[in-house]
Amino acid sequence: MSTRRSRADWRRLLSRQAHSGLSIAEFCRREGVRPQSLSWWRWKLRTAEEQAADRAPNEPRFLELELTGASVADSGVAFEIALPGDVVVRVPRGFDPRELERLVRAVRSSC
Repeated sequence: MSTRRSRADWRRLLSRQAHSGLSIAEFCRREGVRPQSLSWWRWKLRTAEEQAADRAPNEPRFLELELTGASVADSGVAFEIALPGDVVVRVPRGFDPRELERLVRAVRSSC
């Protein structure tokens, strides 16, 4: 009898396979999953994520800032930019805006 898995179950399986260091075939053999099913779910979830990204507005979003005391002022950092994926860009005083623009473009293209 086959086990019906949820979308979240397939996400977890795909994440575990990606971090396992095993080939898809070997991982599936150990987990009792058909490689074709795992590949199909990888395609299905990736397609859904791409469609959601296409629907998301491309405009900048503004977030509330929280001041955390004098430590930022003492560090020589003018401000920090928090990007998705736990990426933090610390921008020093006197930064070159063109360099910052290139850095942000490079980070965005890798996300």
